[in-house]
Amino acid sequence: MKLRGWLFDRGDNLAGGIYGTILVTSIIAASDSSHTIWRSFGILEVTVVVFWLAHVYAHALAWSLDRNEQFSRRGLLQVARNERPLLQAAVVPS
Repeated sequence: MKLRGWLFDRGDNLAGGIYGTILVTSIIAASDSSHTIWRSFGILEVTVVVFWLAHVYAHALAWSLDRNEQFSRRGLLQVARNERPLLQAAVVPS
């Protein structure tokens, strides 16, 4: 997928984009007193990636427990792509 598509194509997961936007907005509001913009930006990016990883893990674990099967690498990549709007919210304003 090209960079433009990755940045702007939300796919079917509009909720992920909305959640990401709320997360980013709350982090910006909380770090408003930061002395440097780069520190705030770093906090924002790390927090969004951690939340994205948590979403991917939660979906994979729930799927695995529901079906009593091990989650495949391919399935994990599919979930990671589906949750991409959460990451996009930190890069491009929704």
